Amino acid sequence: MGLTCALLFYVFPDYLIPQQTCTGELMKKIFVSLLCVLGTMSLLLASPTTDNDKSFSVELLSFTASGQNRQVTLHWSTASESNTDYFEIVRNGIVRDAVDASGESASTRSYSWIDREVQNDLTYEYILVSVDPDGARQTLGSVEATPAFDAYAVTEYSLHQNYPNPFNPTTTITVDLAEAGFASLRVFNLLGQEVRSLINNYLPRGSHIALFDGTNLPSGVYIYQLDVNNFSAQRKMILMK
Repeated sequence: MGLTCALLFYVFPDYLIPQQTCTGELMKKIFVSLLCVLGTMSLLLASPTTDNDKSFSVELLSFTASGQNRQVTLHWSTASESNTDYFEIVRNGIVRDAVDASGESASTRSYSWIDREVQNDLTYEYILVSVDPDGARQTLGSVEATPAFDAYAVTEYSLHQNYPNPFNPTTTITVDLAEAGFASLRVFNLLGQEVRSLINNYLPRGSHIALFDGTNLPSGVYIYQLDVNNFSAQRKMILMK
């Protein structure tokens, strides 16, 4: 008892004075105080729990890519998602787009995305990444696809938007012909004056690409027009120097 009182006097001097004896009541008070101190220390040492500790995972079922004429279509499905904000699509090392995720899901979810800014006969690699609300990233998988031209896949006439747009000084214009015929693709300024003839000849069925070079033209908005068989269409493009 004497050694115990001496230790308690050293640790808790406020409870004891030299003349005091180590009574049972005093021992009880000191024991309760000691428990409080130990409890406080355990709370301080414990790791705090925040919303950032919420688990983040995606169970991927499939991820595929298919190449068509001037486009690649991605399909993927998940078995479950936890704390997922969106999917990031990376093409050849560059982030191309983001697709909203389900966030929380215990059932199958399916997604798709189309890349129309590709060229035929070139191989592209796509990486699928899931991102949580705090920016944490999880790489899910990678696929490759090679878009290719198929003349018989063209079933209707179409005049596509030039790419790139705006441009300086060159851009490409794609036209689709459902049937062979004599085609005319011309470029006009806003005054209606023809500034360039890009196509003026017979073309077979399929897709055709024309290059427009605006090196010798001033900046501004231009109109290009396609006439073939009984089809006619116009679009605008911007030359920005």
